[in-house]
Amino acid sequence: MKQLLFVLLFFIGGIIFFNRSAKADLPNEFVFSQSSSDEKELCVLNRKCDVNTLVNSGFSGIAYRGDDKYICIDKGSLILLDASDGTRSELCKVRNNYADTNIFLTPDQRYVYFADEGEKFQYSLKRYSFEDNKTETVIPDADSDIMTSDIYVSQDNETIYYLADGNRKYAHHLNYKLKSIDSFKRETTIAEDVVDFDVSRDRSFIIFTKATDAETVFYRLDLTRGKEEKLFSTRKNVSFVNINDSDDSCFVYATYRLDWFNQRSGEQIRVYDLESGKDEVIYKLKRGHVLLGSCWGK
Repeated sequence: MKQLLFVLLFFIGGIIFFNRSAKADLPNEFVFSQSSSDEKELCVLNRKCDVNTLVNSGFSGIAYRGDDKYICIDKGSLILLDASDGTRSELCKVRNNYADTNIFLTPDQRYVYFADEGEKFQYSLKRYSFEDNKTETVIPDADSDIMTSDIYVSQDNETIYYLADGNRKYAHHLNYKLKSIDSFKRETTIAEDVVDFDVSRDRSFIIFTKATDAETVFYRLDLTRGKEEKLFSTRKNVSFVNINDSDDSCFVYATYRLDWFNQRSGEQIRVYDLESGKDEVIYKLKRGHVLLGSCWGK
């Protein structure tokens, strides 16, 4: 009996050890916001994928500015949040209450880009300057897709990548054109039927997804050669793609299922290693929680 108990404990211990050791090591911390009907949290996954709560608030767009400070959209304002003590400073007003809106902080930390809604359903992409604390419009008269579009801006602040011209080919997804626009207002369509995307730090490739009612497919587009490569597919829905912004070695994405009432369930955050092709779960959201926004941290 004792031998059987020893074997059983050894087996259980081996499973626990295997699950812990199988966790991926992240190149940076990963920050995300999750919410339910009665709880909102801004959380961080450290490099060993252990989770901690930063503040008990939920935000849609999130960008990390360093020194435990985050730029977020919160209750009609673009704010600077100090996660060390929870203090918030308003940068400017913004009319964007979409749960899945996005913002982009430029690598030089001079500007933060965000979508805004004006009167009579007028949409635009704006940017806030930390140099003079002023806001200016960079893409006026955009369509409504800009409100929830992924946004990427090149390091020279000359080219903006975004999604536009959404159409519903399938029941649960809007499919967009992935476009870029330069400082001369020259607009280019890069890919069709895109759902989510992100651009590498060195601007050499793009990771994007296409979706049907049956699956979501991940692609890598080499911007120097114009070559498109299929990476993998999943039968689950995907809510975002976020390439690591320190070395472009991996990207994080989230998967979920839709229940009979079109509500998200079983949401997971996963990481895909671009060199090895290894794909791992790094966090499972609490039951009843959904993701709002995310970014790479320190």
